[in-house]
Amino acid sequence: MANQKILIPELGGADAVEVIEISVAVGDQIDKDQSIIVVESDKASMDIPSPEEGEVVSISVAEGDEVKEGDVILELSASSESKEVLTSNKSEISDNKDDPVDYEIASAPPETNSEIVLVPDLGGADKVELIEILVNVGERVNEGDGIILMESDKASMELPSPFTGTILSLKVKEGDLLAEGDTVAELEVLTSRDEKQVETKKEVVEPTPLKDSSSLNKDNTKKEISSELQPKEKNTNQEISHDVHAGPAVRKLARELGVELSNVSASGSRGRIDKQDLYDYVKNQVNNESNNSSSSGIPSVPVIDFSQFGEISIEPMTKLHNITAANMHRSWLNVPHVTQFDEADISDLEIFRSSLKSEMEKRKIKITPLAFIMKAVSAALIENPMFNSSISEDGKSIIFKKYVNIGMAVDTPAGLMVPVIRDVDKK
Repeated sequence: MANQKILIPELGGADAVEVIEISVAVGDQIDKDQSIIVVESDKASMDIPSPEEGEVVSISVAEGDEVKEGDVILELSASSESKEVLTSNKSEISDNKDDPVDYEIASAPPETNSEIVLVPDLGGADKVELIEILVNVGERVNEGDGIILMESDKASMELPSPFTGTILSLKVKEGDLLAEGDTVAELEVLTSRDEKQVETKKEVVEPTPLKDSSSLNKDNTKKEISSELQPKEKNTNQEISHDVHAGPAVRKLARELGVELSNVSASGSRGRIDKQDLYDYVKNQVNNESNNSSSSGIPSVPVIDFSQFGEISIEPMTKLHNITAANMHRSWLNVPHVTQFDEADISDLEIFRSSLKSEMEKRKIKITPLAFIMKAVSAALIENPMFNSSISEDGKSIIFKKYVNIGMAVDTPAGLMVPVIRDVDKK
């Protein structure tokens, strides 16, 4: 049988879309309606399902490619194994019409019945925004399963499927504004005849007592036929994200957050991951990292054995050391640090300071430029009161100080001290 090319379908008005994920690999045996790639436009992400089953022979696209309607996605080697099994056992099925199980399997394909899903009464809202599509084309849904998620000004609401069946087509996209009566999707609905066949096939796969070798061969033939007719189940043990039940919007959010979907626990219907599951996962990860670090958010000081480098002695910190460290640390975290460089000619100041030396020596005082600098700072603070202010504890007010108190660092035998000189402008 010749290979079959799978093409990009109609894109709902978009000229080109980007391939953001390839869900299969060369050599994979895929089912009909299984997602093969995920594409993304400016407005939404969508899964493209395979219209046929078979083995992937080649893939013609890569992640990041821009594709348009009609472009080749991949080639399939169509599987004919099912047809061969049915043909080889057709005579046996015809000879055993008394067996109700075999007779049902050999019957003609079931009739299909399509239904349209509409937007119901919106509880007074004129229009609502479609914020998430919860299903894909080709996906099987049960009655009551969510199809889309809509949001009004006041609340979010999920539109449940009124039927059990397969999604044939979606008539909406994320971001659309929907009104009551708008068409959302088309479903291929399971009829009572379909349901009967499903129940019959389930009876075939159940084990029956074996009496002799002839009955063993007959039972094996029945099971082989029924297994070929039943849809193949996906391997849920795979750890790749495209085997996880999640809508395009959730997959896009997971990529933005850098989250591997296979690590996220699902809380949605039918094991589907929703956006809240992603948020909860990220929150737990952040909390775990916070618990593993110090409560202040600052990396802890590593333990180092300094004795390995030479002789050491250990002395406890004094109360003064502890207070100084706490105050300096608090200031470093809370006070903005600004460095300003300006040049000033202080020639006249130095002449005046030198003229005071003889007088200061009599008083046993050594006068330095520091006293003059403090007076200059006090004059600047009075002229620019914004620099002599603080933010209130609640961050809602500015406290302007009518006084000028200046602290200066002093190296003393007991360590670094910062005495505060009060009313510098008046001294």
